[in-house]
Amino acid sequence: MSNFAISRDGTRIAYDSLGAGPAVVLVAGAMQFRAFDPTTAAMAELLVGKGVRVINFDRRGRGESMEAPSFTLAGTIEDLRAISKDVQDSPRRPGGAGRQFIRGRHQPGRRGSRPGRWRHGAL
Repeated sequence: MSNFAISRDGTRIAYDSLGAGPAVVLVAGAMQFRAFDPTTAAMAELLVGKGVRVINFDRRGRGESMEAPSFTLAGTIEDLRAISKDVQDSPRRPGGAGRQFIRGRHQPGRRGSRPGRWRHGAL
């Protein structure tokens, strides 16, 4: 069963929460969504078996998540914050195909990064 969080701009974001323990959020690649991505679902099950709580979400405009006024990196970060608030835990580090883009853009000291927005993979 899907859960839903509301991002700052009012966009409804669909996600699954599996397992218990420290939370890890899976960030899908550009065109993926939960129902169309069996590889990520299998990875989620493996992580749950290791005692991790896995959050797997549909990015804006994909799967059960709403179309949004914008599809920006800042919007994705706000969506992750909304999910984090909804599950009342701060995911420790992103996983999945989209993580390198997000982590690379928001690490302190990296060119093009905005300091204070994303530190060591934590929201």
